[in-house]
Amino acid sequence: MRRRAWLLWAAALPALAQAEVEANTASRAQLESLPGLGPALVQRLLAARPFTD
Repeated sequence: MRRRAWLLWAAALPALAQAEVEANTASRAQLESLPGLGPALVQRLLAARPFTD
């Protein structure tokens, strides 16, 4: 049962990856729409652009 759960979870990963946001090019609204990113953190991310790695 546990193995089946892991296989289902692993199969779902590609679908979740389609919702990625590129940190170097995303707008403020796109970044703020992500869970865990509030206005203060988004401002710090925007100020740190462009990222080097």
